[in-house]
Amino acid sequence: MTRTLFVPCSVDGLHKAGSIRIRCEWVADNWEGAEVWDGTQRLMPDDWDLVVFQKAYLLQATRGMIERVAEWRDAGGCALAFDLCDPDHLDRKHRERMMRVLGLFDFCVGSTERLTAWLARWNAAYHVPDCVDVAAMREIGAHKPRDVDEPYLVWAGYERNAGALHALLPAVGRLGWPLEVMSLAKSIPFENYWARVLRNAETGEQHDVLLNPRPTIGHYAWKSDNKTQTAWALGMPVARTARELEGFADPERRVPGEPRGIEVAVERWREIAEEWARS
Repeated sequence: MTRTLFVPCSVDGLHKAGSIRIRCEWVADNWEGAEVWDGTQRLMPDDWDLVVFQKAYLLQATRGMIERVAEWRDAGGCALAFDLCDPDHLDRKHRERMMRVLGLFDFCVGSTERLTAWLARWNAAYHVPDCVDVAAMREIGAHKPRDVDEPYLVWAGYERNAGALHALLPAVGRLGWPLEVMSLAKSIPFENYWARVLRNAETGEQHDVLLNPRPTIGHYAWKSDNKTQTAWALGMPVARTARELEGFADPERRVPGEPRGIEVAVERWREIAEEWARS
């Protein structure tokens, strides 16, 4: 058993980040010996085999924590890892802060292969994809298929990412199906976000298909498919391309894909931890 402590990005004030659920809490809930730091556990080298800072580096206080754990590691303590799920390096200020501590980690973990390749330029790096705790998502809700001629579409995300929707708007226009654009100026709690993806917050009407186009340019190219995986865990169909969307004209084809379960991420973390324990 590897005693692992995940230090989430909430230490930087990002309390509503969905990545805390996906890359910390769900992994720890399904990995024996793993915990998420809540401020009460001792952050001492003898207490842990592995300490993972999950996208946590922005504040000086957080970087100070990383430096202290690195000192303990050098004295024979735990291994130290950095987990990154967003292309923060594309922002100059974020990149500068990240680079101050990136070399202190034993290894890094990226949520996409492209992000992992960038991390590998500076440190040992491994790919652990975003995965979903299906049972936890079903506690939030479940999508129920409807036999309707005009499925109710929804796009959900931050305002800065709304440009991704442009790739599907011509197809939406041709089909004439109703669309709700749930554009967020700031984060909302994870459960609230996905409850609103399932149903219109004002009318209560269920959405039938989530639009999640995946542009391959700019910052979009670095994004993981966690939105698709999470929607599938709720039983919700996802259209990523115009071809997929047009296929949903047939109600019988409005079925979700198979979500990538959290056990995939847990097993990958186990493999990485065991490799470092042997080194």
